[in-house]
Amino acid sequence: MSDWLVMPIRLIVLFSFLVVAGCRGAEIDQQAPAASAAGASPQQSTTVASSAQAKPKLNACAMLTSQEVESVQGEALKETKLDERSADGLNVSQCFFTLPTFAKSISLAVTQKADGPGARDPRQFWSDTFHRDKEPRKDRDREKDQGEKEDAESRPPQKISGIGDEAFWMTSPAAGILYVLKGSSFVRLSIGGREDQQTKINKSKALARKVIDRL
Repeated sequence: MSDWLVMPIRLIVLFSFLVVAGCRGAEIDQQAPAASAAGASPQQSTTVASSAQAKPKLNACAMLTSQEVESVQGEALKETKLDERSADGLNVSQCFFTLPTFAKSISLAVTQKADGPGARDPRQFWSDTFHRDKEPRKDRDREKDQGEKEDAESRPPQKISGIGDEAFWMTSPAAGILYVLKGSSFVRLSIGGREDQQTKINKSKALARKVIDRL
């Protein structure tokens, strides 16, 4: 088995929730209206003040506007589905942007450091994933003799220039995925459609730039 098969498996484990069937319904956080000064008790006032000071949770569905999606995919946004999970010491906010032509929909995940014990630096995960040392393929000769062909998932990531601190494009039989590292976060973006790979890369970069500008 090619060494690069390990990477898609790692990423699938972390982003298993990206499968559309597993997405929960849209979860739109709405802040409760503040109590009026006349009716709020001292305890209520303290709660409101504490909530205002809390760091807002990143929402992947707020990272792209309907106009930005339409400018790239040619269709206005139909709906969004948000999913937020913690895995491997990381917080991941994922949004599925559904378009009228379902095959052209967009999947976006933004990964940041989780809170509390066991939190992991996303840049370390990135390094472990994209810059790990390659182990020699022990069965190379045997695989050649058997005429085994490497499929799309076994191809090394393609480095992409001109966006973020570092970016890679990964192909699979079903789709292409753009990964972009920016600061202490990284973005995973996949768009649907029948365009060729280079067109999808260009479209993904255009959308990913909007996202990383908002991190």
